[in-house]
Amino acid sequence: MIFNILQYFDKLEKATLIFIACGLIAIFGIIDYLTGPELALSIFYLLPIMLVAWLVNRRTAVYISVVGAIVWLLADVLSREWYVPPSIRWIPYWNTVVRLGFFLIITYILSALKQSTDRETKRARNRLLNWRCQFALFLRTGRYRTQQGASV
Repeated sequence: MIFNILQYFDKLEKATLIFIACGLIAIFGIIDYLTGPELALSIFYLLPIMLVAWLVNRRTAVYISVVGAIVWLLADVLSREWYVPPSIRWIPYWNTVVRLGFFLIITYILSALKQSTDRETKRARNRLLNWRCQFALFLRTGRYRTQQGASV
């Protein structure tokens, strides 16, 4: 099922994916605001970030991570209804930096995995194509060529 969802999103334009990701972050921000700071919704903020990291590119996913962290900060600060002493007013900002770091780590890991997967898929296709050519040559001539080009 996840592969079907990824295939669907993979067919969309990159601008559409970015728009969807921003919309999801806005929706999660509203839900985060309504539920208050006691309930953490970090896993939900990760969904659009991971979608962009996998299907668009790393740079855009970093931007989406920053947007997600800022939206989370706004929801956290605006949803506080009690008085916060001046000595701990910095805590939401510190939490935002930590969340942003978490988002960026996931972004870099996922985009590196995507690059590695794409590279290995390309190598596998090249090997398959090379094998098909070698097999066709063997069927026609009874010989095959080594990597260095020598006939055996």
